[in-house]
Amino acid sequence: MKLPAAIGLLAALCAAPARCQQADAVARGDVVQGIRASGIVEARDPFRLKSTIEGRVDKVWTATGVWVAADQDLGLLVSKEYAAMTDANATTDEATLAQRWENIYKPTHLRCPKTCFILKTFARSRQWVKPFALIFEAATRMQISGQVGPQDAPLARDGLVLRYWPVGDSTRRFQATIAHYTPAQGAFTMDADMSPNRFLPPGAKWEGFVVLAEKADVLRVPTPALLRLGKKVYLPVEVMIGLASPEWTEIIQGAVEKHPILIPSDSQLQSAQRYQGEALCPPCAQAAPRQAPSVPEAAWPAPEPETQPSTTPKAQPAARPEPQPTAQPAQPPAPKAEYQPSQRRINELREPDAKGEDPYSE
Repeated sequence: MKLPAAIGLLAALCAAPARCQQADAVARGDVVQGIRASGIVEARDPFRLKSTIEGRVDKVWTATGVWVAADQDLGLLVSKEYAAMTDANATTDEATLAQRWENIYKPTHLRCPKTCFILKTFARSRQWVKPFALIFEAATRMQISGQVGPQDAPLARDGLVLRYWPVGDSTRRFQATIAHYTPAQGAFTMDADMSPNRFLPPGAKWEGFVVLAEKADVLRVPTPALLRLGKKVYLPVEVMIGLASPEWTEIIQGAVEKHPILIPSDSQLQSAQRYQGEALCPPCAQAAPRQAPSVPEAAWPAPEPETQPSTTPKAQPAARPEPQPTAQPAQPPAPKAEYQPSQRRINELREPDAKGEDPYSE
């Protein structure tokens, strides 16, 4: 009878003791070798947008913590005269007032010199300001500051790719190239490739790994499935077996002749079971005989006389203690046996009895 038997021990030498034994399959995919890294996002090249006149911030169209393009208006700064003119004509449409008076009073459109990240907004709509009053603070780029572990510091270098994501959200992946690496400290900095649609704010903590080597579309297995003995590495696989004994088992499918195998020790099995052979190992072991519960002597039943012979042996009752001799009342002496005359006739022959006594003696 052919039986599938998994002699693989996928959890035998797991690095994490909590990893459960499970089955998996060999498949194709990508393999990335890397070292862990972590760090923080920092703003670089910050600048400030200030009021150039005494007037009013008429409009604010942005908020803190967003990316804006170079041609996008952040706000509108108008002079006191323009503000008074618009207030006096509150019933007039704003577009009409702008078309009529903008060429005269020339309001200031607040913009970043290039794509920037708004770090903070200090003003609000229709707020009066003085000359040189701070309105916006922004930065034109973000920088990644990170570090690898001391044991991995010799492996990292400039030019390697860093793949990272915000702490607690590995679905948002980013990528950058390491620059300004310091091997002695294992620290590095690099410009973050971010955009208005994909970015991390300043101060955000990140985690990820530095890519040391990478291969795409290769045959791969989970690393915890591998077992090491010396310099050799083995992969437990599922096989089809036939005849089995405690010493040897027939392999029908799943292995080839002279292919190296590993025989793990009992300590490496952990939750897995060593295959013993179906033919010599019945599925159910004989139950151990149960011991009779101890019963006090007072509760022992009196033995019942047997009414008929039985061919099957009966269980012997537990040994009872010998009763102590007690004083018996005096019995009268038994009467002497009376003389009985012989019933043998004269000249009658008799064979000796079993004890060899004289048959003719009475």
